[in-house]
Amino acid sequence: MSNMIMVQSFSFELVDIPGYERLRDRTFNKYKDRLRAVILVLDSVNFATEYRDVAALLHDLLADWHYKGTPLLVACNKQDLLLAKDCNTIKGELEAEITIVRKNRLAALQGMEGGKASKKLHVGKEGKDFEFGDVRPIQVAFVSCSALGKDEESTADITNIVEWLNKLK
Repeated sequence: MSNMIMVQSFSFELVDIPGYERLRDRTFNKYKDRLRAVILVLDSVNFATEYRDVAALLHDLLADWHYKGTPLLVACNKQDLLLAKDCNTIKGELEAEITIVRKNRLAALQGMEGGKASKKLHVGKEGKDFEFGDVRPIQVAFVSCSALGKDEESTADITNIVEWLNKLK
């Protein structure tokens, strides 16, 4: 689903990409040549059950040459709820899991290619654990947000997302 969105004086096309892998891949492939940014919205409450899938998705995004230089925002949603993991915890757990994903994928490639894995597919710095700061020129940021308020009287808090979008102008 695609919509034109206006945030303050900045308009852009927002494409909602579904989580189901086949639909997600098809939609990404349709838009990836025109991307200006990627915002990945995570459920901070259910993160413990989803982190492996999220880490694999982030690894694939960071390894794909189409996204080199495309800013990436990880929006940790539901921060208004008591059981939500904070952004720094989520970032650390994703870095640890991406290190595992990277090792597994490189080992599989080495097995298929007779011991030689492509350096182009390596995400982060070789010889050390994965860190988001090592994927330059891609800029990866983490922010907290709440897409819905706690109750009928409270409002969404997406201030950090809007501030990030304004930096892209």
